[in-house]
Amino acid sequence: LDSRGVGMEVVQMPAEYKFAFSEGSTIEVVRDPSAGHGSTRITEYFSPEFSLFSSPSIRKLIMEMHAVFTSTSIASKTAKLSSTQAVSFSRQYRSVLQRVCENGEETSAWSLFETLFFCPAQTPLVCDLSLWAQQSFSDPHGWMNTLISERSSHPSSIDLCPSYWKTVVLHILSCQWWSASSLLEEGTPDGARKALAQSLNQFNFHWLTKEETLPHVDKWQKNLKVEQGKGTFSSNGNIQQMVDILLGKDTAIATVSSLLSRWWQLVPIVVLTKHRVINPKQLSMIAQKCRSLWLMSDPVADVFDSMFALDVHESLSHLSSSIWISVHLTDLLYHTEQDRRHSESTLEMRRSLLREYGTALFAHSSLWQLGVDYLYNAGREGQNDVMNLLCCLPLDSERTARRALREAEMAMMGDGVEGEGGESNRATRCIVTTMSVRHLKGRRWAPALTWAHRDYSGECIEEVVMRILHSATGEEIGQLEIIEQFGDRVLSSSSLTLLFNLYRFHRADREEDKETALKILVDTVTSPDLPLVFSDKLLNELLRFLETEDASLDANSIYSLLELLKTPAMEKVDQSILASIRIRLVESLSMNIAPNRRVTVQLR
Repeated sequence: LDSRGVGMEVVQMPAEYKFAFSEGSTIEVVRDPSAGHGSTRITEYFSPEFSLFSSPSIRKLIMEMHAVFTSTSIASKTAKLSSTQAVSFSRQYRSVLQRVCENGEETSAWSLFETLFFCPAQTPLVCDLSLWAQQSFSDPHGWMNTLISERSSHPSSIDLCPSYWKTVVLHILSCQWWSASSLLEEGTPDGARKALAQSLNQFNFHWLTKEETLPHVDKWQKNLKVEQGKGTFSSNGNIQQMVDILLGKDTAIATVSSLLSRWWQLVPIVVLTKHRVINPKQLSMIAQKCRSLWLMSDPVADVFDSMFALDVHESLSHLSSSIWISVHLTDLLYHTEQDRRHSESTLEMRRSLLREYGTALFAHSSLWQLGVDYLYNAGREGQNDVMNLLCCLPLDSERTARRALREAEMAMMGDGVEGEGGESNRATRCIVTTMSVRHLKGRRWAPALTWAHRDYSGECIEEVVMRILHSATGEEIGQLEIIEQFGDRVLSSSSLTLLFNLYRFHRADREEDKETALKILVDTVTSPDLPLVFSDKLLNELLRFLETEDASLDANSIYSLLELLKTPAMEKVDQSILASIRIRLVESLSMNIAPNRRVTVQLR
């Protein structure tokens, strides 16, 4: 539609488009332009991530891991992370998992990945695996809690608690031998129990920290076997079974393996009791042996198989079901010095995971800004994803909308988005248009104009201004102080100039400055850029002024108005209004025809 209200063009909707219907919900509309009205298909999609992210504990996990992610990004800007730095950041991530995550297997997987791929080989592998078991296995803690709750029913003897012996065995299997010793000492005294507790107390885990001290473990096992041969433990079957485990006997380990949640929890105890001198390449073979010892069937290969095989990328692929685990491990691995050999493949995997994770975070209103950070770290494709997702973001509040607009404007100032800012411009227009239309529907003209002013393309502000001109009352237009902040932009279009002049007119009229108000009104009515569609409205306002207000017009203004009324464009205006205005103007002019004298209009 041009400035005179002619040449209207009907714009066709696209054949396929999507929009955010509510948080976690997207509407897809697909239609066949060549078919009839019944060919449109409307489908609502619900984000599976929205339900997952609705959990407070999951959101806390995501936010705290993002804080570590940000620190990692800052530390690796100038150079790759050293092993010491990588381990430090890995432990920060793991600390978050242990405090927030309810899935103990995820914590164990992270801890093992850290042990095998981040930690420098400063200690024997048996030491690293024993420490892994002690720090991340959750089964002993669960059984200990059960034992504590049972103890109130059996205050006289802990032996009577149903879970007592299972708890002791689990602490031995998890390399937490000091706890097993304490539990044994707490039970009913007998020779076998006392002897095993004493033997466990004599074991020093510091022997595992150096190759030179590993023979102390051999000597300790030898002494334990001597005591077993003497029959020291034969009086108590449970103690005898534990001794067999400590001596690395497969039958004994297999018998109690069902107490463990997963097969890989057998690896540390098997390595500690049978394979202390081991190189990393032998770890996969030992892992398969532990699978066979575990009496519960588990034929499917999992992430722990890949980690024990030292296949870093296969491990990360298995972890993809826990997206917050895989994305942060991959990102951390990429930033470390150790990954030079696999840097290209790690980079591609990292980009893919960052885009997947960042996109998923947009499903929840409290997490989408974190998603922006991850996507920006995924390179150009991720930055383009941000712009597309901002267009579909549910703008549930002014605060959300302002934040989304800030992200889009920052992208416009950057140079990484494809299309020379086209996507960011589109995102800006989507946000601005959504908020402007929302305020227009509520007849909140000033906020609508404020939002439209942020669209640098000018398309949105043109539509908003036209809506205000058509629908707002004179009193409402006179209150649009925000337009004074537009500066020279009010001259960018005829409709915006008209709105600015009407604002000045109604403000002067409200302030009883009738002379100024009439001058602004006459200048506006006689302007060649006045859209024809508003002529009726303005001429009505002029007639009201001429009939009811004390104001003066100079002869030039009167002649300009009379000439305007003769133009062909006025044929489409209500002729009764034109006749009334013409009479008032002629009466005013007849009072004093002198062209250089002021003519007072006072007709009531």
